[in-house]
Amino acid sequence: MINEINKKFVECKICLTLMEVSEEAKGGICWRCLQSMVEFPKEKINTVKRSRRPKGWQLMKRFVDKDGTVYEKGKNNPELKGKFPPTDVESILKERAKRKREKKKKEEMEIAKRNKRLMDSGYAKKNKNKK
Repeated sequence: MINEINKKFVECKICLTLMEVSEEAKGGICWRCLQSMVEFPKEKINTVKRSRRPKGWQLMKRFVDKDGTVYEKGKNNPELKGKFPPTDVESILKERAKRKREKKKKEEMEIAKRNKRLMDSGYAKKNKNKK
């Protein structure tokens, strides 16, 4: 045992490396040796199963699952089960992708317009000469 500035150190019982421990401890095993003793689980523990519902389905006014279950703003409504056709998830995903492409294209056009205005005004040329 070595005492340095109110800290207690002991040697690992297996690899003999020094490790910091509490005042009550008399000995111990370092984290590396302990990790080598324990097997990792073969399956992932915290795997999240992805549902076949689109993002934001809880916020939709009405969402009908493939089995006919009707959800209104994320709450199950068993009285309406089987009375509506299933919501077309593919079309929702395609529509979102289209909106995303259009938004990106619009932003790129705005940037190009701004850059062109700067070049036409001579602002960029003036600042380039200052450097």
